[in-house]
Amino acid sequence: MKKENLKTFFQNITLLFASIILILLVIEIFIRATGYRDRYEADEKKALQWQYDTKKTHNSLGFRDYEYSVEKPKGVFRIFVLGDSYSYGQGLDMTETYSKVLEKTLNDKYPSKHFEVINSSFLGLDTEREFQRLKNEGIRLSPDMVILGYCLNDPSHDSGMTQWHEEEKKEKLKLLFNNKRLLDISDLYWFLKMKVDELLSKDIFTRSFLKVYDKDSMVWKDFENSFNNICNLTREKDIPLLVVIFPYFYQLNENYPFSKAHSQVIKLCEENGVKELDLFNSYKGIPDKSLWVKTTAPTNTHPNAKAHQIAASEIFNEISKDPYFRINNYLKLN
Repeated sequence: MKKENLKTFFQNITLLFASIILILLVIEIFIRATGYRDRYEADEKKALQWQYDTKKTHNSLGFRDYEYSVEKPKGVFRIFVLGDSYSYGQGLDMTETYSKVLEKTLNDKYPSKHFEVINSSFLGLDTEREFQRLKNEGIRLSPDMVILGYCLNDPSHDSGMTQWHEEEKKEKLKLLFNNKRLLDISDLYWFLKMKVDELLSKDIFTRSFLKVYDKDSMVWKDFENSFNNICNLTREKDIPLLVVIFPYFYQLNENYPFSKAHSQVIKLCEENGVKELDLFNSYKGIPDKSLWVKTTAPTNTHPNAKAHQIAASEIFNEISKDPYFRINNYLKLN
């Protein structure tokens, strides 16, 4: 009797393992049939080549924008925009960026006047390079106003946050998905790695962002110095500056994990006597992914056209009502 029970037990175990293998094989075939991995890896390749943009137009000044003369035409109110990939509009047509939406809104609202919103933003710029761009290229365009599109990773593009994030993620991932051969031959194994990667990224990204905002770190001190330089230069040239703070488009509700970063940047603006516009409340309550650029890459949280439209609307309202930005004075001119 015991031998029969043992035989039945081993038969059941064998059947169980065979069933699991069959199920995994079916899932493997299904994932391959969908072509998900090919589409994902194609997007990843494009990301490395900075080719998310559907239409990229760069003018003779090197900006992703229309042609503008260096000398400001008479009667024009000119706004100069600084920023990184958020303001550049990664994944969007140029006309969908908040700079171009703002320009169109201003000119439609005040047809007897003429506004130019020149977008000098570029992929991966940190605050120091934004300062250099303002000093070397922006000032000579004689802007009546400067907008700094602030992204939460601005203090650290080349080091810091990205490095901390990748090192910690690799350390955790290698415990589960360290078999390169399986990654090469199995789409299911790859798919599971991507999903675990996505889950880990949410937690690790939060800590990485907050590390950047350690006031005693060299990363923060370098950022603070560059930010102060932008503020001092615009003050010296008597140019109103608006710092537009974009949230990280994740968990846009009461549990938003990056409030500390927003508060720290707002305080820095106040210390420098410049205006800030925190966009978190403008996006609060909106589902995260409805504001993301559409690609198959799960962590591509760059703002889409809807998010840029909201930003443009909020900026328009802010600069129209506040006399600090001098638009009302300009509108009174003949």
